[in-house]
Amino acid sequence: MVIVYTGLPLRNARGPRDLLEALVHAMIGYINLLDQDYQHHDISNGNILLVEPFEVASSSDEILGTRHFFGIRKCRGILVDGADGKEQQANRRSLQNTLPFMSQDMLDEMDWPSNTTHTALDDLESFIWVLVWECLHKGKSRNSLSNWDLKSLDGFKDCCPQHLASFKGAFLSTCRNVDPELEDSFLSPLAVLLAQWAGIRSEARRQMIALEKIRRRLSTDDSDGAAQVLDKMDVLCRNTGLKYVHAGLGHLANLGEAWALS
Repeated sequence: MVIVYTGLPLRNARGPRDLLEALVHAMIGYINLLDQDYQHHDISNGNILLVEPFEVASSSDEILGTRHFFGIRKCRGILVDGADGKEQQANRRSLQNTLPFMSQDMLDEMDWPSNTTHTALDDLESFIWVLVWECLHKGKSRNSLSNWDLKSLDGFKDCCPQHLASFKGAFLSTCRNVDPELEDSFLSPLAVLLAQWAGIRSEARRQMIALEKIRRRLSTDDSDGAAQVLDKMDVLCRNTGLKYVHAGLGHLANLGEAWALS
């Protein structure tokens, strides 16, 4: 569900656990949107709000048509402002609006247009960038960033889509390989999760590229076959979202309540 709601910006998170919990809860909301054939298309730090934990009514599943709550009965974060959202089958090429949070593929599409399909995988990747962005800015405010952190923060500021896409590709590679750079990083408490999310994203992207090639080959000659491929793409996106959430929930217990001291 996408709603207009009064909450707090993510920068008000009390610590890494609080921030991740809000993001994962918003991600659960996003997955439920997918079950209603809807994509948000603008996942950013401004469209995820911290809220005082509220009870999720037992009847919400039926009222909202939602399927996934993962046993969570109190919500800490919500997804808002779906003005850029699209029904999945209606428009798959809309680009996200906020550069720092756009997926690597959508940034490449801005620089080298090739009719790349915008899928939920792009939205899910944006959750990674929201987490990293918020943590790095929190670390900056506490004078706690390593040299690698500072370089990463500068990478986010590049307004050239091609440069930003290259930075994000290198960043995800660093996370996936659990590079030693992460040991001294303000992101170190999240290193294991970032490695998991980067791996999930990489495998899903590999499968999506293969499906996209099949879809393009079939679209003009076999509309029914192309529709079946689109269905497979939707299933891949939903399953990938569930993997992101399970990894995030599993990592919450490893995080502290407060931000690290400088």
